Amino acid sequence: MPLPKYPTLICSLPRLPANFEQPHVPISRPRLEDRLKMLGDRDGELIRTLERFWRWEFCGVDTPPQNLYDRLVAMSGDPELLECIEILTDIRMLTVAVRSKILNKKISRPAGRWGAHIVRNWSVPDFGLSVRFPWLTEFRALLENKQYTQGERKVCHVVWREMARIADGHYFDLPALIAYLIRWDLVNRWAVRDPDSGCNRFDTLVEEAIGDNAGQIQ
Repeated sequence: MPLPKYPTLICSLPRLPANFEQPHVPISRPRLEDRLKMLGDRDGELIRTLERFWRWEFCGVDTPPQNLYDRLVAMSGDPELLECIEILTDIRMLTVAVRSKILNKKISRPAGRWGAHIVRNWSVPDFGLSVRFPWLTEFRALLENKQYTQGERKVCHVVWREMARIADGHYFDLPALIAYLIRWDLVNRWAVRDPDSGCNRFDTLVEEAIGDNAGQIQ
C-alpha cells in the first residue's frame, strides 16, 4: 500500500531555519528535486509553473509572467491554495510596480488582486495601499535612496512572514509545501547572493517585468 503523498514528502524535508539570512541551505537543490518526485503530475506541474513565475529572472523562459499567473489560477482549484498563490502574486506585483514607477515606466498589463487598482491609482503615493501593505512605504523609500539590497531584504522578510503564516495553518498539503519551497528559495538566494549586485538586480527585475510589454508601457 503506497504511503500518503504529502505527509511522506513534507516529513522528509529538513526543518527550515528561523529566517532566510543563512550561510547554507538546509537541503541541496538536487535532493529537494528528488523529494519532489513524490508528487503527482498535476501537482508537479503546478510547482514547476510557480517556480517559473516566482523566479522569472533566473529561468530564461519565453512565457510572459501574466500567462504563468493565469495558468496558476486555473490550476488552483482549492480556495486555500489559490489564496497562497494570490499572496505571492500580490507581493510580486507591488514590488514590480514600485520599481517601474521609480524608473518612470507604467505597467498596463497588471496581474493579481490589486493589479487593476495599482494601474488606476498610479499617481497616488504607494498606490493608496500603504494601509493594506504597511511595508510598501519603507520598500519604496529604500529604492528611492538606492538602497537596493536593503529593499530586497525588506521584501524577503515580508515573503518569509507570509509563508510562515501559511505554514502555521497547513501541515500536510500543497499550501504547506509551497510555503516550504518559497522559504527555501529565499534561504538559497541569500546564501549565494553577491552583496555588490543589488543595483544590477534592480535593473534586471524591472526589465523582467516590463520587457514583454514594451509596446504597452507609457
